[in-house]
Amino acid sequence: MNWRFDKTLSLTVAVGLLGTEIIRTDAESAGLEGNEFDRSPHFSGSAAIDWKPIDRVRISAQVRRHSPYFTDPENSPEVRVRSSLRIDARAQYDLERVSLFAQVRNVFDALNMLDLSDPDPLTSLPQSGESEDPRTFAAGLEVRF
Repeated sequence: MNWRFDKTLSLTVAVGLLGTEIIRTDAESAGLEGNEFDRSPHFSGSAAIDWKPIDRVRISAQVRRHSPYFTDPENSPEVRVRSSLRIDARAQYDLERVSLFAQVRNVFDALNMLDLSDPDPLTSLPQSGESEDPRTFAAGLEVRF
């Protein structure tokens, strides 16, 4: 959903709800019946705000969240990714054909996992994983011809 309150302020909200279940399998995969699909959070959502307090300045921010999900079809608790929250922000100043901007991604430097590998049989801990990027700062100059 998008709301434009006036020409200077807008808000965008998105919500995703998902329910999955493996309902039919072959003999080889019978142990998966009733499990959730891997990498399928029940909830995902985002909200973004875009504000132009004056004509040449734009400030924007985005927040994203998802619920926990399993990273394997067996739904092993050891490789369940926790819910996460991520916030990004950006400020921009526009001139004639030039824009100056500064942004920060992952404002609170949260360790948000995307994937976890199969657990080690000896320790029951994931052997490896993939995370979102840590907090990053960027500044730049955009020129339009």
